[in-house]
Amino acid sequence: MGLPINVRLHRKEDLTTLDLAEAMPRELAAWFPELGWQLAADGAYASLAKRGLPRCELTSRMRRDAALYSTIDGAHRLSALIAWVNDDYGAGAISQRFFGDNISVAQKALRQFKNK
Repeated sequence: MGLPINVRLHRKEDLTTLDLAEAMPRELAAWFPELGWQLAADGAYASLAKRGLPRCELTSRMRRDAALYSTIDGAHRLSALIAWVNDDYGAGAISQRFFGDNISVAQKALRQFKNK
């Protein structure tokens, strides 16, 4: 279910529509710092993905041959790259050294399934 929970009025001599669209998820992130957001936007707002919206996943226009990337925040993208380079997505050797016995059974099962 999608709920419209924020609006902005665009005036020609004011901020661009993209700037106004960026301000709304940032405002929501400040109101609810513990939540993440799934933002569905028209294709005209696809470049919001490059603006580093906090805790916000953007679904917008995609080409048929598009590669899919998560756009939660810069730290998340970096950790995803490190996980890929090290082939450690939460239950590998690096994770075991860091988390010890605190790795969930589900995460361990995914690791075993991947290695088959």
